[in-house]
Amino acid sequence: FNMLQRNRCAYLADEVGMGKTYVALGVMSLVRYLNPHARVVVIAPRENIQRKWAKDLKNFVRVNWKIVGNRVKSLQGEPAWPPVHCNNLIDFTQERLLNADRDFFLRMTSFSLALKHSESRRKLRRMLRRQISWIPRAAIPVQAPGRFQEAFGAALNAGFPKIDLLIVDEAHNLKHGFNPKGSIRNHIMGLAFGHPDGQSAERPWYAPRIDQLLLLSATPFEEDYAAIHRQLAVFGFGDQKLANSNSRRTVSVSRLSRRDVSESDKREIVGRLMVRRVSGLSIGGELYTKNMYRREWRQGGYASHDDPMRVDDPKQRLIVGLMQKKVAEVLKNERFQNSFQIGMLSSFESFLESVAGRRRRQAQLEDDEPEAVFDGAQGTTEHEKQGIDTDAIADIVSSYRRQFGRSLPHPKLDATAHAFASAFDTGDKTLIFVRRVSTVDELASKLDGYFDRWILQRLVGALPSQLQPQIEDLFETYERERMLRPEERLNRPPVDEHERELEDLQDDRSVEEEGDEGGSETFFAWFFRGDGPGGVLSGAAFQKNRLSGQASVFSTFFEDDYVGWLLGRPHDVMNSLGSHLGLDRPALERGLRQRAFAIFNQLTSREAGYPRRQVFQAYQAAALELMQDGGGEIAEKARVVLDERFQQLTSGNDSAPSGFPDPDVAVGVTTFFTELVKCDAVRRRIWPTEDTQDFKLQFRYREQRRELISALSRLGLSYLDLYVLAIASVGSFHLGQESSSDTAAADLAARYVELLERQMQVPGFHAFYELSQAAETFDLLLAINFPDVPNGPLRMLAKRYGATLQRQVPIGRMSGGVNKRLVRQFRMPAFPLILVTTDVLQEGEDLHTFCRRVVHYGITWTPSAMEQRTGR
Repeated sequence: FNMLQRNRCAYLADEVGMGKTYVALGVMSLVRYLNPHARVVVIAPRENIQRKWAKDLKNFVRVNWKIVGNRVKSLQGEPAWPPVHCNNLIDFTQERLLNADRDFFLRMTSFSLALKHSESRRKLRRMLRRQISWIPRAAIPVQAPGRFQEAFGAALNAGFPKIDLLIVDEAHNLKHGFNPKGSIRNHIMGLAFGHPDGQSAERPWYAPRIDQLLLLSATPFEEDYAAIHRQLAVFGFGDQKLANSNSRRTVSVSRLSRRDVSESDKREIVGRLMVRRVSGLSIGGELYTKNMYRREWRQGGYASHDDPMRVDDPKQRLIVGLMQKKVAEVLKNERFQNSFQIGMLSSFESFLESVAGRRRRQAQLEDDEPEAVFDGAQGTTEHEKQGIDTDAIADIVSSYRRQFGRSLPHPKLDATAHAFASAFDTGDKTLIFVRRVSTVDELASKLDGYFDRWILQRLVGALPSQLQPQIEDLFETYERERMLRPEERLNRPPVDEHERELEDLQDDRSVEEEGDEGGSETFFAWFFRGDGPGGVLSGAAFQKNRLSGQASVFSTFFEDDYVGWLLGRPHDVMNSLGSHLGLDRPALERGLRQRAFAIFNQLTSREAGYPRRQVFQAYQAAALELMQDGGGEIAEKARVVLDERFQQLTSGNDSAPSGFPDPDVAVGVTTFFTELVKCDAVRRRIWPTEDTQDFKLQFRYREQRRELISALSRLGLSYLDLYVLAIASVGSFHLGQESSSDTAAADLAARYVELLERQMQVPGFHAFYELSQAAETFDLLLAINFPDVPNGPLRMLAKRYGATLQRQVPIGRMSGGVNKRLVRQFRMPAFPLILVTTDVLQEGEDLHTFCRRVVHYGITWTPSAMEQRTGR
């Protein structure tokens, strides 16, 4: 903050994981506190990090900023200036015109415009002139991409407001500086914010828009201090005069790019605007940084550090020899002169190349927009970007698959998959960075095979002996179906470019019960997700028809009896309620039926039948209304539960028809949570009580935890154990064999609690592990995954948790874009256990919550990439 006041610019270069975002939010809030009308804009590198900034702002204001005064923090505990997520530059100009008194979050990719085709240029001009209609069409000529780029960037400047503080995250991405012949993104960004080169007599509106500039990056430069100067120059700060705290003598930041300035002088200049801290561990009184205690596997192998990887399988040795011969033939080409960068070899990481992928790549090469083989923008020629040996190995890969029906073995890849297969027993999460896009699929596919063997062993060991042959038969069916599909066509989690955000969810349970497409990449996806195998009470069928079915006896399995809780969990809740209200049983039942039926009609529009879940909610609300009218401490607590859990529901005078269920199906009913409280040791570990005297706050915490337990038990690892208990009681995998009696759900609830109690005594990767880990880190999980939950309505909990926890996979894979749901799941305690990704998660995401190991498989193109990835 002091640097900004002194020099108008500052650079926060703390090491990865040191909390640069929160430091920047502190600076931003201090600027706002001293100037309540300060306008702040944040630029993040990509959409996922853009949304993370808005989420972190809410958490920072709610937890860290203590002063409530409607400058930084509103009376409701939210940011006084609402954050706005802008999808593109036109969106920013429009939102700014609608209401400028908000904090705007942009992304760098919005400045990367496609200008090759004239129609694209015309469309951009039309969109901008809708917002800034007074700019003449002639001021933005579309005939030539270069002229359009210059004019469009300058025209954007007219729609950009005066900005008191601009924060640029991962600023090292701008290291190539402001150059009309260089990066389109950097050039348009500089012009939009008022770079001096854009000034012209034809543009009287054009002006610098930034008062103060704060850059953030853990890797501000790689080889030369000039990279820092070039980043500042993008925003018109290339000639900024810098002072230090001890002297008023200033020096220009442009000296960082001069060759005649010594390294020591450049370090002194950088010290005037940069803060760099390195994280460390204090061991035996000495400070150790990660550069001292991290290890590199330079000799190969994962099982034993620096023990060279052995290739003992004769088939693998033959394949490696053949591949080396093919690569050597490629290198004989005069283009390479027997010299090459190892990073240009596709085979260094993977042999996977589908015939379809090869055709697609060749077609794109002809269209001069090649498909990426490696992550990021790497390589100096199109041939290098595709991997110089890709074509040479493609024929061998295709031939091997035709002959043997599986992917070509790769010694290093196979050893990597084997090394991390132990995660399924321990629950230790691993993040694996790769460079080649195809490696994501191939490595994940090999790990999927290990997971299939693990889950089969897990199910066979847990099921009764009479069901073991049946599950083995089902597994054989799955194997046959899976072999019909080539690996490169297996289902993959989509890039959630248009995923619905949690704040867009509707006020119903539709998202919680949203269909799951399943797949055949693993037995888990085939059997526990999607539709499941036909005619079988699979995990997917039990979930859809029993746990999620509105009329099923299991529909209230994860509900809680609020009436019984407020009355102290008596053995007979109805009698205890009657005694508390001074009503005999018949009068109590009449009053409850009348109130409940009126509430029931507000919960559903169904013309026939009485779905069990809505009946339960109606009777609970009706009983709470009676308790609220009774007066006393319990009445006040009942009012809080009604207000928080059953908002906008009111009883009436409708007479309940004879077919409407009696209150016994809802008041005093047995659920998992009514059984859980009977085992206090387990309850304390997975459903602890908050230490607060505020009943409203206590109830909200209680419900937030309960709904999370419910979601985890139905959608992830815990569901494996729950399903095994359910199918064991049925005694068959055939549909229609399960019991529909009311005691079935009560029996399953009791057995589930007993299982958790046994698992509590045994370390391992099981339901108790997942639920207890979530309970221990509950506040952290809310902050990073569910920031709207603490202050949000309780009726939205099931939808918010469900939107994140659905569609789980044991092995996650990501390339080309960020799957936001998968990222959030990786921050949870169970699935996915292993996440294989390219550089899309290299920067900015919090992935550390349960991740025990971070591995970079292969090599990186730049030192900054290695630093960012290992820093995760």
